[in-house]
Amino acid sequence: MDDFDEWLHHPTTIRFLKYLKIRRFLALEDWGRRKYVGPTTEITLYENALALGGVKVLDALIELQLEDIQSAEQELIDGKQVRHTPEGLHGTDSP
Repeated sequence: MDDFDEWLHHPTTIRFLKYLKIRRFLALEDWGRRKYVGPTTEITLYENALALGGVKVLDALIELQLEDIQSAEQELIDGKQVRHTPEGLHGTDSP
C-alpha cells in the first residue's frame, strides 16, 4: 500500500471525508430549502454561484485521487497553473 492509500484509509481521513460529505449534503439541503434566494435576481444568482462553488470544492476533495495530486504538481512544474509560485510550493518539494 502506498502513502496515498495509507492516508486515504487512515481513520482520521475517513472521519474527515465523512465530515465533507455531511457538509455537502447540508449545502444541497439548504439549496433545496431556498436558503440562497435573495431579494433580487442578482443576489440570488450570486448566492447560488457561491453555494455551487462550495459544493464543487467539496466534491473535488471527496473524490480526490492520487492522480489528481500528481497532475496538479506536474502543471505547477510546467508553469500551466500558477504564474507566481508561493514559497514552499516549488514542484513536489515538501513544505
